[in-house]
Amino acid sequence: IYRRDLEMTEASRTVLSNNLEYLLVIDRLVSSLPHRYTLVNNTYAPPKLEGNKARYGIGLNEMEIEFFSDRKIAFTTSEFHISTIFTPQEPDIVKKEEFKSLRAESEEAESCVFIQIVKYGDSGKLPAIETRNNSTAEMLALEITGGEWTDRYYEGKIDDGFVKTDGSNLYLRFQNGVLKDVILIGATFLEVDGKLVFEAKNRKNLLRSKEPCNT
Repeated sequence: IYRRDLEMTEASRTVLSNNLEYLLVIDRLVSSLPHRYTLVNNTYAPPKLEGNKARYGIGLNEMEIEFFSDRKIAFTTSEFHISTIFTPQEPDIVKKEEFKSLRAESEEAESCVFIQIVKYGDSGKLPAIETRNNSTAEMLALEITGGEWTDRYYEGKIDDGFVKTDGSNLYLRFQNGVLKDVILIGATFLEVDGKLVFEAKNRKNLLRSKEPCNT
């Protein structure tokens, strides 16, 4: 919930996952006024921040969050605690919980997109997933690879020579080089590697999964 004087027109979160191999979390914030937007992660475990990555160790488990944005972002960390009482009858028994806070703050702008790639693994072993940032001034473009699959996520003016569409958002999964899954928002066409995968007279959303995509 935002104050009316902030003039927010969109505050949305989209979470994508394919077989729960990782989470792709997309936060989109839009206003008619310029703001410094802040993404906050509060955890019990302290983050180990290296560049745009934060790693968390929780017991024998491990989690890593990789941050991307269409704006310049700066990171800060802090600590805080929350005190609670168990029952009104025992106000002297207070439970104090410590939290660590990681904040990613954007430069001042009317809109901002935060993207988090969340990887997690048991016994302190993260999955072998690599991310490549192919973004430009007009397009967010991420390539996520793990084993035999490669995911591509785009938004903005989507045209990188391999993929082209007039849609606003696009997710693709390739399995052993074969296009398997597509999520496309508000498009009349989609070209992949020089081939027309989708075409429509009016802008449509497209969801195709499991089967190879053909013209």
